[in-house]
Amino acid sequence: MASLYQRSSKRQSSPKKILSQPPSVTCESWSIYDPVTKKFIAGKNEDQPREIASISKIMTCIVCLEIAEEQEISLDTIVSVPEEASRIKGTSANLEEFDELTVYELLLGLMLPSGNDSAMALALFFGGVYLENEPLQGFLRVMNYMADYLELPSTTFQNPHGLSVKPNFSTARDVNKLAAYAMKNPIFKEIVNTQSYMANVYNPLYGYRKAYWKNTNILLGKGFDGAKTGTTDKAGACLCATIEDPITPYLITVLKSRTSDDRWDDTVKLASWAKNLPMN
Repeated sequence: MASLYQRSSKRQSSPKKILSQPPSVTCESWSIYDPVTKKFIAGKNEDQPREIASISKIMTCIVCLEIAEEQEISLDTIVSVPEEASRIKGTSANLEEFDELTVYELLLGLMLPSGNDSAMALALFFGGVYLENEPLQGFLRVMNYMADYLELPSTTFQNPHGLSVKPNFSTARDVNKLAAYAMKNPIFKEIVNTQSYMANVYNPLYGYRKAYWKNTNILLGKGFDGAKTGTTDKAGACLCATIEDPITPYLITVLKSRTSDDRWDDTVKLASWAKNLPMN
C-alpha cells in the first residue's frame, strides 16, 4: 500500500499550494527543520527549554556509536548488565542483572522499547572508557560535550535515559539539530528504522531466553523513518520524527502533546503542511 506521504509523479509536477498558517496542534512546542539546507522551516515555542524524556536517548545512542568508532570497540562486544541498570524504573527492555548482550543489541533495546535499563547499561560500559571510577559521570560529560559541539545552547543532560528524577532539558529546535546529526550515521538510522527485534539473551544463572522488542514509534513505515518517542508526566508526550521523502526529508519535533495519541496526529498534520509549502 502506498504511503500516506508518498508523492505521485502527478503531485510532484503540480504547483505547490501556499499555506500561510500552520495547522492547529495540541503540542506546546514544535519545530520543523530541513537537514539538507540546514534551515528551520517553522515552529512554535521552538526555543523554549522543556524536559524531553526519552528523546534524550538520541544523544545516548549517537554518543555510544561515536565512542565505539573512536575507541575501536566492536558493536559485537558482549556487555554484562549491571545491577544498577537492571533495577531502573520506567520503560524497559526487560533486562536482568548479569544478562549478556552485544553492544548493538543494547542499542536496539535502547531505541526500540525505549529501555532505560539499556540506557544505563550502555552509559556505564562506555563511560568507563573516560572515567573508570565514575563511568556514569564520564558518559554524561561526553553527552554534554556533544551538545556543546553541535551548538545546542538550551540542551543539558543529567542522565542517559530521560527520567524526571534529574531531568534533561532541550528545545524543539535543538532536538531537530541533534536528530539531523544522528541520522547521518547509517547505523543510527538503521536502528531507529527497525520496527521490531527478537534478542537471544544469555544469563549465566538462567541460560538463554528470548526478548522481543517493538519500536514505540508507530509512524515507522507510514511515511516516516525515525527517530524517537518520549513520555513522562512532566515532559508529556513527545516525538522527534523524520519524513521519509528524498525531496522533503524534514525533521519534526513535537514536545508535550496533549496525549500520546495526539503526538502522532500533531506530527502528521505538521508533516502534511510542511510538505506543501513552496520551496525556495
